[in-house]
Amino acid sequence: RLHRISAPKLIIVDEAHHAVAGQYRAVITAFPSAVVVGFTATPLRLDGKGLGDYFGEIIPGPSVEWLMENGHLCRPKYFAPPMMVSMKGIKKRMGDYATDDLAQAMTSAKITGDAVKHYNKLTPGTRAVAFCVNIRHAEHVAGMFNGAGIPAGIIKGDMATDERRKIVSDLAAGTVRVMVSVDVVSEGFDLPSVETAILLRPTQSLGLYLQQIGRILRPSPGKTATILDHAGNISKHGLAEDDREWSLDGAEKAAKKSEASTHRQCDGCYAMYPRLLPACPECGWSPPPPPPSEFEHSDEELVEIRRAPLASLLSECKTRDDLKRIAKARGYKPGFVYYKAKELNLR
Repeated sequence: RLHRISAPKLIIVDEAHHAVAGQYRAVITAFPSAVVVGFTATPLRLDGKGLGDYFGEIIPGPSVEWLMENGHLCRPKYFAPPMMVSMKGIKKRMGDYATDDLAQAMTSAKITGDAVKHYNKLTPGTRAVAFCVNIRHAEHVAGMFNGAGIPAGIIKGDMATDERRKIVSDLAAGTVRVMVSVDVVSEGFDLPSVETAILLRPTQSLGLYLQQIGRILRPSPGKTATILDHAGNISKHGLAEDDREWSLDGAEKAAKKSEASTHRQCDGCYAMYPRLLPACPECGWSPPPPPPSEFEHSDEELVEIRRAPLASLLSECKTRDDLKRIAKARGYKPGFVYYKAKELNLR
């Protein structure tokens, strides 16, 4: 209906990372004289396309850390139970994991059982959103939660509006405790009373990951936000409050600045917490001291362990067999014995 619209002076694009796609692009290009302003929490795209064709500058808003410090967002707790699935062999499509292969890998009784177990252990009774790969996976997850006596419902793209509203209102009322989503509430969904995000979809997309965990960060009285990551996304993308540098140039890899390595996973409760802390703030577990690498302790003295210089070893060699023992111990290629034997005139 673009031909019916009087040319606007201003176009405001919400979720502006979509500006280069489909109908967004059609609207923007139809009115070249309009000023275009975009808003998004994640100014990047998995396909690597930049936003610089439609926007001339990024004006950063307050950081997520500042918003948490000042009470505008909840500071969540992060838990990442060990993932019991390998991503090896799962194809990629348009920069992310292919959903059919991924769903087959993630539809595992062990993984879903872990999700139910850790929900009951860490966030029992809370309102939660579980992010799944496809409808078959979502039905499996909802069935596992319902089978464990935890009321769960599915929200998906082909549902009528009234059906969607009913699931959301049941979640708000608490008659549904876990709302299982398939790409429906990853963006824009705002229900402050939701306390828990259950991540069951591994993703290569920093943007999708941040959008998903952002669904539970709206503050609400007495709320504790918790992220249960069964998909390995925290270790790949970091925490919501990590500093990141954004760019209009595209290429997601260049746009993100991951701080995942600054965090440690607790072996006791699987919480993710800053490495600078001496112990886990959730359960008190302390990491063991690193094993000695250069020194060995005995009751009598400290003995430095040092690799003997090669020249010293060679000076003691009498036969080719001596050279073979050195080569085997140090992983040298067979040519080492030949050339050193020739150099030392050994038989």
